[in-house]
Amino acid sequence: MTIQLHGNGGYTLTGKHIGIYRQLCQLNVLRLEVKTGLKYSNRFNVFAQIKKEYNLTGNRKTVLTKLEKLFREKGIIKNEI
Repeated sequence: MTIQLHGNGGYTLTGKHIGIYRQLCQLNVLRLEVKTGLKYSNRFNVFAQIKKEYNLTGNRKTVLTKLEKLFREKGIIKNEI
C-alpha cells in the first residue's frame, strides 16, 4: 500500500491495496456496530452493504463471523491469538 503524505497532515492511499483498505474499514465498522450496538451512520448502512456485496445472510453477529472467516481465507486478515 502506498501512502502519500500531504503538508497539511492529510494523506492519500494509492496503489493496488486500496480495495483491501476498504475491506478492512468495512470489517472494523461492523465490529464496532456489533460491540456497541450503535450504527455507523443513519444514511449509510454498512451492514446491508456487506451482506449484499459478499452475499451473506444473518444478523450482525453472524455476518461478522462469516466476514472474518472469508477475509482469513483470502489472506486479508490473519488468525488472531
